[in-house]
This record gives sequence, C-alpha cells and structure tokens, in this order.
Amino acid sequence: MASDESVFSVTSIDVPAGEDHAQPALPVAGMSAGVAYRRVASGRLHLPVVEQIAESIISGQLAPGSELPSEQELGQSFGVSRTVIRAALALLETLGLVDISHGKRSTVRAEAEWDFLNPGVLEIHIRVGRLMPLIDDIFYTRLVLEVAAVEEAAKKASPEALRALKEVCAAMDQLIDIPPDKFVPRTFHSGDTRFHQLLADASGSRVLRRTLLNLSQVIQKLAELRPLRSEEVEIAVTAHRRIYECVSVGDAAGAAQIMREHIRWAWERWHR
Repeated sequence: MASDESVFSVTSIDVPAGEDHAQPALPVAGMSAGVAYRRVASGRLHLPVVEQIAESIISGQLAPGSELPSEQELGQSFGVSRTVIRAALALLETLGLVDISHGKRSTVRAEAEWDFLNPGVLEIHIRVGRLMPLIDDIFYTRLVLEVAAVEEAAKKASPEALRALKEVCAAMDQLIDIPPDKFVPRTFHSGDTRFHQLLADASGSRVLRRTLLNLSQVIQKLAELRPLRSEEVEIAVTAHRRIYECVSVGDAAGAAQIMREHIRWAWERWHR
C-alpha cells in the first residue's frame, strides 16, 4: 500500500495553481478496474496518485494492455480533480508505465517499456516483492557498461582524473582497519559511488557518464537494502586499488578484467 510520502518526490510535471487540492468526498467505492485505490488528502496530490497506480501496474494487478478507468472515474476514486489525474497520467507516461491516447482511456504498457532506472519505480518493485528478477538485469548492465568505461578510462584518464581516483582509494583504504562495531556502511558506499563515477568521467563519453550516473541511483538503493559487511570491505577496497593501479599505467585489459571480477563478486552477494 502506498505511503503518505510518495516515492515519486521529484517531477517536472506541475498542476495549475488552485487545482492541486482534494475534492469533496464522493459516493464512490474506490474500486476501479478491479483495483482499490485510497483517496489522497494533502500535498502534491498527483504524486500519491502516480504511486498507487504504478503499484497496481508493477504488482501485476493491472496487466499490460489493460485499460485504466476514465479520468472522471479515477478522479472519483482518488477524490481529486481531473486536472490532478491528467498530471498523474502524464508522469506515468514518462515512466513508461502507460500510454495516453487523446479521446481514449490510458493503457498499461509492456514491462519492457518501464523506466527501471527511476528510483520510484525501483522502490515499488521492492515494495511488491518483485526486486529479485531485476537484480540480474541491473548487474549485467553494470558489467557491460563499467567494463567499457574502465577500458576507456585507462586510455584517456587525465592527470587530474588519476589524482582524484588515487585520493578516493586512499580514503577508502582507511576503512579496512575500522573495527566492525564502528563501521558505517554508508561511508563505504559514498566512496564506492564516487570511485565508479570518476571512472565514468575519465572514459570521456558523455552518454556513458550520464547512463552510469542514472544507474548509480539504483546501485545506491540496492546498497541500502544489502549494505556491505565490515569483513567484506577489504575485498572491495582492494579491487578498487587494483583497478586504479591498472588505469594509472594505461593497462586497459587489466583494468577491465579486475572490474569484471569486482562486479561479478558484488552480483554474487545477492545470490548467497
């Protein structure tokens, strides 16, 4: 069930002034297309509407190709104006969850069209128990993109980029000696994100950098779910150090091999 604070907290889709408010209670049971929705009462009303409809789609309650109720019916179910419903549907369309056709009811898109890199979409997969089927996709994508990134970084990294990578590695080396009862996983994951993003930057590809930046939001969420244990820190930090050493001497093949092993190790943690 959707929480009071929507996981879709950032959006460029706004509702006109005076329209983002709850409507008076209507004698509607709240059951649309076989799915029960809760009325929303405050805040940016289209976001909790998006969250509830997205949850009904991702959970499988609404199958691909099925029609959503009309804007009027959805407005009655949620207790909001049609303007709010239109804003919600527009955001759902940008997330790849629905298709909007003028004069027709919106339809649910095939799963392959969903924006899996959106943190809100990922959060709902977690909530409805559908995360694990995504894990292999996420890590396979990392394997392909990050191996390519580190190969290019080994060929193109500037002295400034190498210096930044060295500084991150030095900071993370200090985590190895922290006692288990003092270890804070978030500290490691912050450095880990920085290290991998520096490699993407050093690759020289703007598109690859942006793609990996989007993917890093997903990786951070996964890290919160399964944080690194203190006894695993040395394994990860050593891999980072070895990757840096290869990149610093232009060894693209060596850097790629260690990155491949590093990501497979992280991948396997989810299957233990």
